[in-house]
Amino acid sequence: MKYVVITSKHHDGFALYDSAASDWNAVKSSPAGRDLLAPLAEAVRANGLKFGLYSKAKKWIVTAEVAATKPVKLLLTVGKSKKPTTVDIPATGEEKVWKTVPLGTIALPAGESSIELEGVPEKWNPIEVRQVTLTPEQP
Repeated sequence: MKYVVITSKHHDGFALYDSAASDWNAVKSSPAGRDLLAPLAEAVRANGLKFGLYSKAKKWIVTAEVAATKPVKLLLTVGKSKKPTTVDIPATGEEKVWKTVPLGTIALPAGESSIELEGVPEKWNPIEVRQVTLTPEQP
């Protein structure tokens, strides 16, 4: 076995994680009272396996954990799209300070499984990206 994939949100809207969009989730509306995905992801990765989430969300909210001493522009490309979106990343501080910043909301077409971030050459400043997160947008 090389990976584990689990459905993160049931078709009826019940999420296995704490969702800001709704109280209909494992943390606020179940006897478990906690995020069920975080410990599973940690255990899977600790055993050298890849961890993935399945969701039928049509739109995703994209955030990134970044450190940038000066403002920078990035291009966000979804799948095979030829139309990247320009994203302005603010400076996070003179020192290496990590902050989570919104990159926007994207539609991830069926069969697409990648997003790409690249610098805008004429507006390039050094930036470090530690993590990019996709969260299903709630209806």
